[in-house]
Amino acid sequence: SGGQAEVTFNATNGVQTIAATINGGGTGQGKLIVIDDDNDNDAITFTGNVGATNSLLAIEIGSTTEASSAVFSGTTAATTITLQGGNEANETALATFNGAVNATTFALVGGGNATAAATATVTANLTTTAITLDDDASGAQAGLTVNSTNGAITVAGTINGVGGAEGDLIIIDDDAGAAGDLVTVSGIVGGSAGLDTIQVGSAAGTDAG
Repeated sequence: SGGQAEVTFNATNGVQTIAATINGGGTGQGKLIVIDDDNDNDAITFTGNVGATNSLLAIEIGSTTEASSAVFSGTTAATTITLQGGNEANETALATFNGAVNATTFALVGGGNATAAATATVTANLTTTAITLDDDASGAQAGLTVNSTNGAITVAGTINGVGGAEGDLIIIDDDAGAAGDLVTVSGIVGGSAGLDTIQVGSAAGTDAG
């Protein structure tokens, strides 16, 4: 058939809420792009499930020249999910996934400025084949936070840096005063390329483990 179908949501005029389901025309079709081209990281919140009936081909959050901030309240499914930091100060790529995530590849890529990090937070199961955390030579970090605030979570898929000693994996349960719900990481971590940091718990959150 014809060319690629894609939709871009741009938070240039402020925060937005997208109250609809989003699906591919068939399994693994269509691209969802989220940017904020004035680079002040206004969040776009997707309240419906994305890719639940037919998964998308790709979800791209941020670009090499633009910041982005996205919140996915429902489930999310795509062949590839990418967070890409920009090339100027504070052009961060931020995403929070509050429903289950399914993807073949889940990639976080730091941008060309030390403050242009790519940071994802998941609060439900994350099922992938491969998770890659790619710090940039500029110093921009790629970080994945797994927060079991809503209950036990399983993260399935290998987790690797790109080139070795890159990327941060942080595991917390930020329920104040509650025992930490279990986070299970079922894939090999750092098997082909090690991470920079693996952190379990924090001064502000309850250890999960």
